[in-house]
Amino acid sequence: MKYIVATVAGISLIALQAVVLAADVQGSEDYPNIGRFKGSEIVDYKVENYGKTVFATGPVKKDSDAEKTALTVEGKITRIFYRVPKGISALEVFRNFEVRIKEANYEMIFSGGPDKINDYVFKYKHPVDIVKEAALGSGFHYFVAAKDVSGAKNYISVLVAPHGGGNGMRVGLIAAETKAMEMQMVDAKKMQMSMAETGRVALYGIYFDYNSATIKPNSKPTLGEIAKLLKSQPSLKIIVVGHTDYVGGYDYNMSLSKRRAKAVMNALVSDYKIAATRLKSDGVGYLAPAATNLTDAGRTLNRRVELVQDKD
Repeated sequence: MKYIVATVAGISLIALQAVVLAADVQGSEDYPNIGRFKGSEIVDYKVENYGKTVFATGPVKKDSDAEKTALTVEGKITRIFYRVPKGISALEVFRNFEVRIKEANYEMIFSGGPDKINDYVFKYKHPVDIVKEAALGSGFHYFVAAKDVSGAKNYISVLVAPHGGGNGMRVGLIAAETKAMEMQMVDAKKMQMSMAETGRVALYGIYFDYNSATIKPNSKPTLGEIAKLLKSQPSLKIIVVGHTDYVGGYDYNMSLSKRRAKAVMNALVSDYKIAATRLKSDGVGYLAPAATNLTDAGRTLNRRVELVQDKD
């Protein structure tokens, strides 16, 4: 079989083409668009159409970090474990995967080794999904990254570590593909009803680039309905409030939620000619969850924009 090997900056990942080696376990294949380190063999492979996995999203130095950094994701779970040829360093393999992940448009959530991760806590106290026979010690590296795909988030983690039996390096690649929740479109009439009953309305039809306050074009229908609501009630004033899930730090999410709310307010003023005096914006990060942050479905509900009725 013909191999395609990326050579940019010394990269040695076989990618963009299904690669099957004689030593690979039966029925296995590389994860799409990621590939493997040159010469690696798949020693274990499992795909669950619907399952659960756990990622570590930040430094793990003590027991209490386990709960704070554990991110549980449900969806299609793929686990691929590779044996890397002897004589290759963990760092070389790790850097190769970092490059491929970025080329595949994933955004890094967390990356670290012994400087950020206590091997004992990581392996035995944290619920993170890793290669349990890996000898972490001082020569391991781990990252988790994510990207938006059709309104849902896909996650990938890679752990590179020596094998416990001294038989070269092992790579554990775990991917979780979630499905976008079907959110009913909230039109101006429903917004008005919610405002009258509760003084607020939660909106899930405003989309942003990943880790960004840039509004995506497919947000226009919902923005248009907000404008319709405001134009039908000239005396109505609102506060646009941004909400996030708890992936990432407190300060980061507070800032992101504020920037996203302000972006919505600015769009209403510039694109829909709503008077700026009728609008305010703020963000509360993950301080007011609509659901649990322990599942992907819950986090999806928590990522939202709310309109709150302001004083006249």
